[in-house]
Amino acid sequence: GRILYAYGEARKLKRYAEDKGYSRTEIDAFLDSKADKARIYAVAEDYLARQGARAEDPESFCRIGRQEIARNTVIGSLLVAR
Repeated sequence: GRILYAYGEARKLKRYAEDKGYSRTEIDAFLDSKADKARIYAVAEDYLARQGARAEDPESFCRIGRQEIARNTVIGSLLVAR
């Protein structure tokens, strides 16, 4: 279920980018770009740090994930609480 949902969300995002005027070539180049991936990871790491995540405390990541799920965010929609 979640994998199919994530795939559907990825397709929606691609359509959104196309609707904003980006070509398929530009979208594919972005997805293949190591520099863009590094930038996105840096943004994600900054967000997690601001939310209180600490590398030495795995539970801190779980807490943030549960908060995202509870708030029905896009991030939370891609997570599974165990």
